[in-house]
Amino acid sequence: MSFGNAEGYLLRIEDDSISIVYCILDEGMLQYYTRRGGVLLGVIALTGCTLRVSLLPYGNDDICNRFLVESQPRVFQAQNPSSAQKIATRLQRQVRHRLILAGASQQISDLWAVSILNWNRFSWDDPLTLCSSKDEYVTLCAMLYQRKEASTQNHLHMLERLENSNYSFSRSFCP
Repeated sequence: MSFGNAEGYLLRIEDDSISIVYCILDEGMLQYYTRRGGVLLGVIALTGCTLRVSLLPYGNDDICNRFLVESQPRVFQAQNPSSAQKIATRLQRQVRHRLILAGASQQISDLWAVSILNWNRFSWDDPLTLCSSKDEYVTLCAMLYQRKEASTQNHLHMLERLENSNYSFSRSFCP
């Protein structure tokens, strides 16, 4: 099985938004698009970078199978750096790319995490397609729908509780 090149659908989790993206891991870059053949949303460089990939526990956002990809350029210092080189080195250390993704299953997330971590060991192998079938896309859509449905149900329950508490409050103080 190849682990160096991969492509498929994943969930991209940002602060308040979750979207389905099509990811391609190839030639030392992780690229993510709106859909297969769609608009490029972003790129994380893996070549010449310190790379960290970790599986994340089930979080408050009701999304499971999450993993974190962090990439930071390696900084090479000159033996006698000038002040400009020192400033450039400091700025390079501050650049860190961070991306939280989730697969349709734990197995898919594990394969993606291993593929990203070991991309350079297997980069000459044939590409591996992960989670690109329509069934996996439908599974990711269902995960998003269930999350939205749960948040809507929670919101309606909170409104109902608020309405009931306002009614009892008004009965207590209004004749």
